[in-house]
Amino acid sequence: MGGFGRMQLVVTHMIAVIIGMCLQAGWGGLLNSSSFATPRAGAGSTNANPHGGLLGADIYECSPALLQDAAAFHAAVQGVVVAEGFGSASVAVLSPDPANPLHHVVSVVGGDIHMVLRGFPEKAFAFADIFLADSDADASFAMFQKVTAALKSTVEHTKWTLNARGVDGEDDVANMIYTKGHIDKQRLVSVQSDYQHIEIWQINNDHEEVFHGNGKANDASGIPRYSSNFAEKDSSRIMFLDGVAQSGTDDEALYHESLVHPAMIAHPSGAKRVAILGGGEGATLREALKYKSVEEVVMIELDIGVVNACKDHMKQMADCSWTGDGKSYKSCFDDPRTTLIPEDVVGWFDRTFSNNACGADVPDSAKFDVIILDLLDPEFLPDTDFARRLYSPEFAKELSCALRHDGVLVAQLGQSPLASDVDVSLKGKIEVVEMFSQYFYPNGLFIYDTYVPTFHGDWSYSIACKTWECANRFNDNGAAVDLRLRQRLIPQSQKQRPRAPEDAEWSADGKLIYYDGSVQESMQHTPKSWENLYCAVALPDDASCAWRDSAHAEDNATAEDPEPFLTLVDSAIDKNDPSPRQEATATRDIAEGERLGMYDAATNLIISREQYERVKAFAKRTGSPEYANLVEWLDRYGYGCPLAGGTFQVSFGSLITFVNHGCDADKLNIDGGMDREDEPADDDDDPSIWWWNPIQMRRRAEYCAETHTIAAIQKGGGLLEDYAEFDFLDGSLKKKELAEGWCKAPQV
Repeated sequence: MGGFGRMQLVVTHMIAVIIGMCLQAGWGGLLNSSSFATPRAGAGSTNANPHGGLLGADIYECSPALLQDAAAFHAAVQGVVVAEGFGSASVAVLSPDPANPLHHVVSVVGGDIHMVLRGFPEKAFAFADIFLADSDADASFAMFQKVTAALKSTVEHTKWTLNARGVDGEDDVANMIYTKGHIDKQRLVSVQSDYQHIEIWQINNDHEEVFHGNGKANDASGIPRYSSNFAEKDSSRIMFLDGVAQSGTDDEALYHESLVHPAMIAHPSGAKRVAILGGGEGATLREALKYKSVEEVVMIELDIGVVNACKDHMKQMADCSWTGDGKSYKSCFDDPRTTLIPEDVVGWFDRTFSNNACGADVPDSAKFDVIILDLLDPEFLPDTDFARRLYSPEFAKELSCALRHDGVLVAQLGQSPLASDVDVSLKGKIEVVEMFSQYFYPNGLFIYDTYVPTFHGDWSYSIACKTWECANRFNDNGAAVDLRLRQRLIPQSQKQRPRAPEDAEWSADGKLIYYDGSVQESMQHTPKSWENLYCAVALPDDASCAWRDSAHAEDNATAEDPEPFLTLVDSAIDKNDPSPRQEATATRDIAEGERLGMYDAATNLIISREQYERVKAFAKRTGSPEYANLVEWLDRYGYGCPLAGGTFQVSFGSLITFVNHGCDADKLNIDGGMDREDEPADDDDDPSIWWWNPIQMRRRAEYCAETHTIAAIQKGGGLLEDYAEFDFLDGSLKKKELAEGWCKAPQV
């Protein structure tokens, strides 16, 4: 339709509304504002804020005979208006276009309704605009359904939008469904459970051009008909709970694979017993059941109404048809390894573990290898005892204790903060993460995110490990993760199979759509947005935020001379050692507090503690002198760092590699970039050093490699540091013993 045609349609619409209003109220009444504010019975006080729902629609497959007959068109609309309780409204029919005398317009105007319909009988098509005042949006939609039926069509073959008017805000149903002009969208479920309102919508993903294409033919009446349910050709389904989007079939794999597989892969030996807290759709359950090692999945879901709605209308969410023979059952809820418990998670944990999962009398068989929290977003908790308990320190400790010694906890944390527009009201997210980190392996909690289109943003997750092995495996390279997936997943789950027509609502197979080793590598880097949020809500004297932004000795260095403040000289610290040694020496005065070692970090080879142990074992097993030399080189020049379960680092070019050990504590002049304590958090004076810190996690190489001067160093002075700090938390590298041996040896 050209610009003039659209303008003509708008003008005609306005004229029809004005004439209808005049018919009802007279010209004098048209100027009286009270004629717009009179509510129908039960609509409430005229002092209430005006509100309502405005629906606009394109209605296909109408009756051409009805549309071209002005009297029949008028009668059909008037019948609906009267039946729905708007008998006092005026209903008028006009034929405003002399060139098209069969293009009739019906207008309805009343104190709390106005509606305009314009028919195009040659296309079996009508435009509709419907507004009901002092009502919710669903009332306008219900009226639309009746009008569509009166025109001998169905809502399934319409394109409509519905906008709430006069309201403060709209929920996800309004923003994602009502206000979008999808063709053939259908509400499959709208039910109030004991706990929340459940809606499932089916959305057509094809473009309008396809709808208007060649897939239709005229029937005997001349109406263009569609050969099948159009939405079934390419559709998706979205579930909403109390108006908030929960899952969409188009991209749910992005969310659920990101939630489940990092934890299942990080577990050191393969999880046998898994707990899912929430997850009523069944997709979290589906992903956990893909692992060979899993013997039982205990799923605690309070609202069984969500489970049943998804079983009926979102079957792919819990599709386990790839298991067994594929015939005995299809739903993951029917898998014999599944135990579904319809109870609130806090109550179940308290009852199961007698409010003391940390007690010595709790058998290991009652505990879990992996616990998955697929529950409420921390910042949107209702003000209830259940919600307060869910993210309390007491319950966090209970969850940790309910895990076996090498267990893993993973949780969804809601929408990620924005890096460019920090919202300090999300401080609660930081507090929840810090709280959980206290009950797991030091520096063994990680944050990652995934973009989920249904949620219109990045979605955050946290994973917390009880062992250094788990933390190492979360940070493994992509090839190692891919290998572990091959070894741990049930092979049948990863085989692509054709989908039979009768199984259209089920997924074709269980093959991973999103997650793999490369994705896991991307998850190992804490999002910048979390760092920015942390520093926005941190105390003014937070050392890590200040460290991030402080100057560095290498800031003005060049590629030709990357460490202009250092040189090497022969070392005389340990004359009993026959090996020639050199030590890093200052070429200028270095002031107390200067940061050094950025070039060390930039030239580092970084391997995990597990990889370091593997190299040592391989050298011993093969007897290879070359590998023995490699181990000796690593031990002499490398150092351990406790972050991420323990990493081993050695520089390929920094002179700081030749920093010497200071036997006299009073003569030490440099210290690490971070406080590497040897004692566990419970015994340390400041346990917060083990809490999650996004700056440490984002800048692991720098934090582990860098040093800073704790005393001024004069030109020509050597750099002295405590070697005992270059170890893992359990002291397995024996750096302290090594250094003590040097210091105790008699000097010649």
